[in-house]
Amino acid sequence: MAILKFICAILCFTGMNIYMFGQVQSEDEFAGLTLPPIEVLFEKLKECPQYRYYDSKIETEEEVLKRDKLSWLSFFSIVGTYQYGMVGLNSYTNVGENFPLIYQVSGTQQIWYNIGGIINIPLNRVFERRRNIRIQKTKINTSTFERDMWYEDQKIKVITSYVDAQRVMNQLTVFEEAYEYARAQFRLVENDFIVGKITAGELSVSKTLHMQANTNLENARADLKIAILKLETLTNTKIFKK
Repeated sequence: MAILKFICAILCFTGMNIYMFGQVQSEDEFAGLTLPPIEVLFEKLKECPQYRYYDSKIETEEEVLKRDKLSWLSFFSIVGTYQYGMVGLNSYTNVGENFPLIYQVSGTQQIWYNIGGIINIPLNRVFERRRNIRIQKTKINTSTFERDMWYEDQKIKVITSYVDAQRVMNQLTVFEEAYEYARAQFRLVENDFIVGKITAGELSVSKTLHMQANTNLENARADLKIAILKLETLTNTKIFKK
């Protein structure tokens, strides 16, 4: 009987140490854990790649709209020419048949320039311009709606994970206190079992309560970790310190 009690005590003590080791690891992970204000997480959503993609798409389409609005300038053209050079003049003088011809060469600098304008307004391009502007505005509005829809959907996901994290964090203290109480009770029962005050069945009941308290605590920590990791992934924000 004494050997059985000793074996039971060793097994219970070993199991308790394993749970305590896991608890220490979890405590280190959640030490000093605080949630940033939810408004900060909402703003962080705007730094995500998907949001920046929509912003870049809208900016590109706005540039196309500016180009379409300025397309009327193609209806007008300005032309001009400019020339510079020397003008030469060859001449001769005949003073009589008994005299040789007298040749003369003269030259002068001259500048020529011409400036003018051309107006060409094809009616099909006039109506096409108005149509292109209307289509481009629709594209911008559509991209803006898509971005805002994505943003609102992500905000709902952030709110859900944020509330889950807050709920578990509020419950975590209760689970930790329950675990500490169950562990203390188990130690007392374990000592009573060693000295023969209680039976193995009573020890088993205390051990079960202790394990259940630990399971509840670890489940709460797992739920909190999942909620925090979701927030970190959604908002690209580091919340866990380690």
